[in-house]
Parts: sequence; structure tokens; C-alpha cells
Amino acid sequence: LVRLPNIFTAVSNVWAGSLIAGGGQVLWDKIIPASIASALLYAGGVAFNDYCDRKSDALTRPNRPVPSGIIKPTLALILSIIFLILGSAAGFLISASAGIICLAIAISAVLYDTLKSAFPPAIILMALCRGLNWYLGLMTADIVDTRLLLIPAGIFLYIISLTALSRWEDKIPSMKQLVKIGI
Repeated sequence: LVRLPNIFTAVSNVWAGSLIAGGGQVLWDKIIPASIASALLYAGGVAFNDYCDRKSDALTRPNRPVPSGIIKPTLALILSIIFLILGSAAGFLISASAGIICLAIAISAVLYDTLKSAFPPAIILMALCRGLNWYLGLMTADIVDTRLLLIPAGIFLYIISLTALSRWEDKIPSMKQLVKIGI
């Protein structure tokens, strides 16, 4: 339900941001709650995604936990809410600002999952999740050079591009060829 191997991609973003902002120094009292927050927020977002997509997944991905019946939709919803709340709370263990960032990630994930059919807002929300996650990592350092904010901004733009490309890839035949050339 939570796609455990993918959780490490979110946590690695926090660690990368933290190590970059801290000049390689690890502030354990901040990186541990940030890592937990990131993992829980990712797990909550993915669980909520499976809850929201349960009908379409029954047709296209019937082996996923919710459509296959391994996990009841109500349990997926409850777990997603618990993960998102705990992930947001973990952010407040770092600072009020980090807690607000975690709340913004949780809200962006929920809005993304509920607005996926609304193309432009959905890709912005997905990009916000990843960009803010990097920003959370930057916040674990004692001093953040404002120039480092270009990193989450770049991630934000990259995810917008990647998400838009993946949406158009199936709808525009020449786009598949362009993706193959790019790869």
C-alpha cells in the first residue's frame, strides 16, 4: 500500500538537502524527525492515492492492495490520514516552520490525489510535494544560505516537466518517440 522501496526516495531528498545546507554536518536531532516526517508523508500520500484510484485501479492495476481486496478501502483511507497527521506532527519536532512545511506537503498530496484530472493544478501540486520535501531537508541545517533555495525550486520545475511529460506521453504518439530519444 505504501510502496516501501519508494519511501527511500523521499527520505534521500531530505538527507541530500540537509547535507548540502549543513556542509556535510548531520544534525541528528533534526534529520531523524525530518526523515520520519518525509517517510510518513510519502506513505500517507501513496495510501491516499490508492484509496482515490481504487475504481480505476480495479480495471488497470487489479493486483494493487485495495482493488485486489488485500486492504479494504476504508483501512487505506484511515492509514493515509494517520500517516499524514503523524508526518506533519514530526515536522513540528524540528520547528514550527518545518511543521508548516510538512502540513503543506500533506495538503498538496491530498489535493493532488483529489484533483488529478485537473491537469495544470495537479502537476503543480505533485511538484510542490517534492520541492517542499527538499526544502524540509534544507531546514534541518542551522544556517540556510538563501541561494540553496534554488535547489527545491529546480526540483519543483523538474517535477512539473516530468509529470507533464508523463501525462502527454500516452496522449500524443510523437511524444513517446521523443521520450525514447531522450532516454
